[in-house]
Amino acid sequence: MAADTETLIAIIEKNSAEEIRARMCSYRGRPFVDFRIFVDSDAADERIPTKKGIAVRPDLLEAFRDLIDQAIAARDAE
Repeated sequence: MAADTETLIAIIEKNSAEEIRARMCSYRGRPFVDFRIFVDSDAADERIPTKKGIAVRPDLLEAFRDLIDQAIAARDAE
């Protein structure tokens, strides 16, 4: 069985208590890119992941980028 992996790609500060992390991960040998909200933890000196996020298969990243580009165009059109 393949080991699960995780590589941090980028962090975007959402506000003073939350950040969005992009990570390249694998679970049971299947790769995906995870975009997840991390929050401050009272129990630890680090931020912890929440259920708020999305996991995207690598073969869908171009379609996901197109979706983001469309969202930017819609924002700029307002």
